Amino acid sequence: MKKLALLLSRAAIPLGLSLADTMKSFRMLISLFLVFEIGVIGSLALAQDVAIQDGVRSVTLAQATPELATLIGRWVRPDGGYAIVIKSVDPSGKIDATYSNPNPINVSKADVSVEGGSLRIFIELRGVGYPGSTYTLAYVPTGDRLTGVYFQAATQQKFSVVFQRAR
Repeated sequence: MKKLALLLSRAAIPLGLSLADTMKSFRMLISLFLVFEIGVIGSLALAQDVAIQDGVRSVTLAQATPELATLIGRWVRPDGGYAIVIKSVDPSGKIDATYSNPNPINVSKADVSVEGGSLRIFIELRGVGYPGSTYTLAYVPTGDRLTGVYFQAATQQKFSVVFQRAR
């Protein structure tokens, strides 16, 4: 440690820094390096854990993780006040989302999968007037939209729907 301090003090003299300032800068650089390394290695380990836990589907999701971030945002149906807000998507496919029409309706389940090379979203609603109604949507990169089917459980009807990203 004494050799390191001596080396650092010699390096600091030409820059006009005190030994304390040099040590502080050195500690900051080491901290940043460790945070970067842990972050990179940690995210790779997380993706590998997901792949091991859930077989082929998760391997595909783990590989698609950067694409999953494109789903985050507010999505609005142009035919009414319906809105989905995707707050986050984890590598296992779980989505943290809210839904409103225009008042909030409980999202009981929301997840994403990769099928045929495209991102598929499934959202289940449970609330007054929404006894298990669902959205089954696909992300369409061209046009940055979600398209699919809304199943209204109360009436047992299906409707084609489109959500556009709110800017």
